[in-house]
This record gives sequence, C-alpha cells and structure tokens, in this order.
Amino acid sequence: MSPGITGLTAQDLVWRSVDSGFAGPGTANPPRFKIPDGATGYFGLVSYGGKLVENRLSDDQGEYDRDYTMNAGSYYDKVFAPYLMTESVDNFISDSLGDFVDPRYRSVSMADLFPDGYRRFLANNLTGDDFLKGARIAANQPANPLVRAQPTVDDDDYPDQGIGWTTWWTPEPEVCFPGENGIACSVYGCDSGNVCEINGSTGVITEHSLNGLTPAFTTVVEPQVGWEQWKWLIAQTLLYLPENAKNEWIDLLGIWEIGADQDPAFPNRIELHLADGRIYVARTYGTEIIFGRQVQRGVAARMLEYANELMFNAYECDPTETRWCIPLYDVDGEPIIKHDPEITTDVVQDQCTEFNNAGCTCQSNRACQALERYAPLMAFLRQSMRDFRMADASMQGIYD
Repeated sequence: MSPGITGLTAQDLVWRSVDSGFAGPGTANPPRFKIPDGATGYFGLVSYGGKLVENRLSDDQGEYDRDYTMNAGSYYDKVFAPYLMTESVDNFISDSLGDFVDPRYRSVSMADLFPDGYRRFLANNLTGDDFLKGARIAANQPANPLVRAQPTVDDDDYPDQGIGWTTWWTPEPEVCFPGENGIACSVYGCDSGNVCEINGSTGVITEHSLNGLTPAFTTVVEPQVGWEQWKWLIAQTLLYLPENAKNEWIDLLGIWEIGADQDPAFPNRIELHLADGRIYVARTYGTEIIFGRQVQRGVAARMLEYANELMFNAYECDPTETRWCIPLYDVDGEPIIKHDPEITTDVVQDQCTEFNNAGCTCQSNRACQALERYAPLMAFLRQSMRDFRMADASMQGIYD
C-alpha cells in the first residue's frame, strides 16, 4: 500500500493511492488519510501496516537517480506468497506403514491445512473486485456513493483503529482489527447471514459489523493486486500445490475455450462470451457469501463471474439470457457499448448519452476498459494449465 490514500470511486467505493492511475473521479489532494509503513503502535495496540509495492529511486540526484535505491518494494513479498502457501510436500521421515503406502496426508501446506481459506483467497484475488479483497479501516458510516463514508483518523491522519485484514480461513471470511491484548474479528455483512439488501438504485450493499468489539462500519482500501500478481498466483499455485497429488485444485482452476477446446458439456457451468467472439467455460461448485455478496466458489468460475459483471456494465446484452452476458452487435458487427455517466468523452453528446449510446466506444466506458485489461487472464490460466500438463483431456493442446 502506498503511504497516501485519496478519493474513492463511484464505481466500487474503494479508496485508492495518490500514485494509482485508477483513483478515478472525485479524487482529492492532499490525501484524505495515510497508511502507516509497517507495524505501528496505537497506545497499547499494535497494528500491521502497509508497505510500498514498488521499488523507488531517488528523484533529486539528476542523471544519477538510478544509483540511489530509496525503497525495495513489497512486490517480491506478493510474488512469493503463493509459493509459501502452496508448497505441498512431505518433509517428514517415513517410519510407518501409511508413510510407505499412501503418504499424501503428510504433504502439508497452508492450502492443505486451510483449503477453503486458500480457495477463497485465490479465487477473489484473481479478480478485480477490490471491494472484497481489499483491507479495511474504520469509517463513520456505511458505504454509500451518495454520502461518502469517511475513514476515522487520528491527529496525524492515520487510521485511528489500525487496519483490518481479512481472514479467509474461518467458516465465513472475517476482518480482524487490533484489539486489547489481541485481535478482534468480525464478519461484515447482514444479521440474517444472507445476501445484504441492495440500497435502492445505488447498487451498494449496506453492511455492518456483527461483533461489538470491532468498528461498526468500515471502508475499503485498494489491495494493489493486479496483473503482475495474478500471473504469479496462477503459476506458483500450479507449480507447487499439485505436489499433494490431489485433483481438487486442478478441477477448481479448470477453464475451457470453446472452439480451441472441446465443449466439456457439463451442466454445472458458467460461460463468458467476450465481444471478440471467444467463449470461455468453467465448472461451477456452488456459491458462498463473502461480506454480504454471493459469489462463485470455484476459482475459474469466480473469474468468469467477475468478468461477466464487467460485461453487463460494458455492453448491451441479450435480455433473454440472464445467467451471463451475450453482447449485442450493431448493423456493422460492432458490440454496442453502454453509456458510462462517469466518463466525459469528446463524442458529440447526443451520440453517447443515457438515452442514445450509438456513439459510445470502449474508451468511454470504465467497465469496458477494465475488461480489456482483465480478459487476458483467462487465456493465461488456460495456457498455463496446458503448459504445466494439468489441462483436462478435453482441453486441446497446440499439437492436438
């Protein structure tokens, strides 16, 4: 996390770094609050802080800036975290019958010990859903784009209750804040445990703490997890986790491209119909509730689910298909882009408006731009599974 955090966007209600290129409309300078660098004390409480992701060079040494490294970023921590969590190998001395017949039970990693936790961590971090995967800080009211929830800070503009980090391995994901002589954790969602009600037309869930020892309301800080982290999450997981010789992880990651692969023909599926004609399919494994949102449990299914959310916001979709977006095309064969009120374009106003989107382009829609950045991840996952020789038989290789 970068040290200065500025405005949140109307699209996802996430606070973003002043250094981020995605701070979006409504940003403000100076920063609204600051993230502590590393562990920080709060009068008897200690909170984990953030770390800069990037390496930084001096900016006051002229042409010699490159000779002065000012910061070694946490990018390397993020790259190797999947390896540390998935190295599923037997490191014990074999001395029993079971050890010499089926020793797979001794392949121990964090993913083996907390399979649901790593599954959730992997699936949601392989999306751009920063609201679910971001860290949280205390706020003065629930998130609402009409009345912005402000973080509660101390006199130095740091979060006055520290940073709440997500614990993925509990029966339902929780956010844990520093507390008296320990940590206090809470599920942020609805009392009923079901999907939170949508707040009118704003599309924002109203959530609150279910534990009185934690902040009643929170707001989300961007996790700064993107393409550079996504590819290592996939590669490290495929490289180390299959050492336990169990197929469940490969099944959760399975993804097919119709045409290039045979249609797997299973009924429990989710599809992604990209505007360029490519169609991806993943097997579904049911849904779960995370912070009031109902999401897919499968890793590849969660990726396609998130991509479909972008599709529905980017394109006019076939109204007869509600499970996923099948984009509609104009007479010239171009996909019909929705109007995005948050973007001002140089297109003649009456050609790209709420009432007439004939002149709208992908550059005039944030979801469409986000999808262009995100869609290559599906191809990367499919290609990685083939290269690691872990693809399903119906996923054809380059020589098939």
